[in-house]
Amino acid sequence: MHCIWQCPKAKHVEGEVREIELFAGIAWWIWRHRNNAFHWGKELQASELFHKAVEWMEEWSNANVKDQKPLQSSDNDADSLIWEAPPPSWIKLHFDVVLDEFGRMQGALVDPVDGTLSLLATEAGALRYGILYCKELGFTRVEIEGDVLNVLKALDSNGFDLSEIGAVIEGVKHVMVEMEMVKWKHVRKKYN
Repeated sequence: MHCIWQCPKAKHVEGEVREIELFAGIAWWIWRHRNNAFHWGKELQASELFHKAVEWMEEWSNANVKDQKPLQSSDNDADSLIWEAPPPSWIKLHFDVVLDEFGRMQGALVDPVDGTLSLLATEAGALRYGILYCKELGFTRVEIEGDVLNVLKALDSNGFDLSEIGAVIEGVKHVMVEMEMVKWKHVRKKYN
């Protein structure tokens, strides 16, 4: 992945952004397919996998169009379904995807894990890898958004956390201290 996200020459090739995003989407769908095949025996043909990845990337791109009007959720709250950019010179981390202030993907993470983890442990682990990845890429101002409230609440805790994610959250906090500024907020799953 270094050759795609960190190579200085690759960063200057603006015309290749769509292809890089598509590559990341295909890689994610391959990872998802492997898990579905392993855990549930659900197999997809290669062409189906490719079409799903393309469809997913188009949906993601359409959801991030800056000029569209905000959609209102069915429960009549005022939250917008449009992605909100981080402040200039900040990066936004959605646990496993890193986006810049223009909504351009700066990196995506997929990490196979041996065994089965709870949703909470999986999301906490994704946050850990995401914040480490931001540090590795040299980002010092990070805005974290996530849809698992318990993980984000754990970032606010000051005491010793003996929960299944306590050690992981402590590791995240240690990385955050090394950065210039980090803030986080909860977003509903349908908006994330």
